[in-house]
Amino acid sequence: MNLSYLFNFEKPIITVYIEKDTADIALHTDKPEFFFYLPSDRDSTTLSVKSMVDLIKNYPFIYAESPEDFILVPIFNMRRGRAIRLAKEKYFYGTNFKPFKDDIIDYNIISMPEDNAYKIELTNPLPKGEYGFIYNRPTPYDMVIYDFRIE
Repeated sequence: MNLSYLFNFEKPIITVYIEKDTADIALHTDKPEFFFYLPSDRDSTTLSVKSMVDLIKNYPFIYAESPEDFILVPIFNMRRGRAIRLAKEKYFYGTNFKPFKDDIIDYNIISMPEDNAYKIELTNPLPKGEYGFIYNRPTPYDMVIYDFRIE
């Protein structure tokens, strides 16, 4: 009996569409730098309701332990709108979605002297287009994309 088909798991690429028509942040350099500020266990400031709402909208920065928890991917213009690609991995016990390996853009992480601050530098220049940082860990929330465009 040939059981080899059991080990050929289907890994199709799925498309995740983004609601906005374009990124709000426009950059005029092909090697932008970014700064990530992650909360510290020592942070104990009181937040206003507005600050709390903003914090909840940016939940990845609450859960992330380092900038390595984020990945940078291109955003594609499709007929139905802007989108990113994810690979669907099937297992016996369920399905998992991971960023499409060929789409991941490498970057360097430089720790800043301040607590939990990091500078993100791209390893290669980016061509004109749209890109986004996504949190690369499972959460019960919708995916948040921190998008920008290179003009």
